[in-house]
Amino acid sequence: MAVVNMKSFRLCAMQRDRKRILEFLQYKGLTEIKESEDLSAVFSKVDTQTDYIYYQKNSARAARATQILDSVSPRQKPSLAFLQGRKVLTQKDVESIAAKADNLMRHVERVIQLEEDIKLNKVEIQHCETHESILGAWLNLPVSESFKGTKKTVAFIGSLPGELTAKNISDLIGEQGVYIEIVHASI
Repeated sequence: MAVVNMKSFRLCAMQRDRKRILEFLQYKGLTEIKESEDLSAVFSKVDTQTDYIYYQKNSARAARATQILDSVSPRQKPSLAFLQGRKVLTQKDVESIAAKADNLMRHVERVIQLEEDIKLNKVEIQHCETHESILGAWLNLPVSESFKGTKKTVAFIGSLPGELTAKNISDLIGEQGVYIEIVHASI
């Protein structure tokens, strides 16, 4: 199909019909939209920047949700799917997808939220495993951690800061004949 230079034309319509008309013209590939240089005082230019930013943000979030889903469960494509080309969408298809946009965005947000929850839970699991490995040394302790001693003995069950040997601890206490047993030492 040959591309022919178009002559310009000016389209005036009600603002409520603006989006539908522009989408139709662009979808059919009939026009190239350019901004007019000479706007008169009667007509005003509609600011679409906020809508554009909103759609770009939604598009990026939908792409992120698709990426998340593909990483969890990759799509099964036939081996020669690249030869099929793109599916041609009709105006009816585009309108039906646009009608479902709010529902689709709710699903997109849910997928992204679930991925964030998974990341937080993985961090929490790692945190719990670290605590478990730290407390693992105390599992083989023959007495309760709350044991304080008997009438003639005193027991200290806990941890001391730094690197200390039994002799260092005995020197810190300053008493002779003290029995010290190091159950677990980690450096």
